[in-house]
Parts: sequence; C-alpha cells; structure tokens
Amino acid sequence: DYADTMELIAEYRTDLFTEETIDRLLGHFEHLLGQIVARPDQTIGALDLLDQAERQCLLVAFNDSDAD
Repeated sequence: DYADTMELIAEYRTDLFTEETIDRLLGHFEHLLGQIVARPDQTIGALDLLDQAERQCLLVAFNDSDAD
C-alpha cells in the first residue's frame, strides 16, 4: 500500500549540479510538502524550508566564526 509514501524524482543537468545538491534540494522540497500536509492553514511564507538539523548546522556550526 502506497497511501503513506511519497517518491520524488528529479531530472537535472549533471554538468551543473552534483547528486548531493539535488538530494539536498529534494529533501527541502519533501520537508516543505510534509509541512503543507501537516499545516494546510498556513501561508507558504510561514512554513520552514529547512528542517531543524539543517537550520542548526547553518546557523550555528557554519556560522562559528570564533578565531584563536
């Protein structure tokens, strides 16, 4: 039964994008679709594109600019 599943397939130019980049973009899209289903009353601008782990990575780990 496929009632609770979703499959995303992307065609893209491999000379422009890596598989990792496309996987990350599909992950963002899947996360956004999940939020739309969970919160259909929200405007698209009120939904998050990034999940908590990626937000944490971008805001904290990549933004760690402390220097010795």
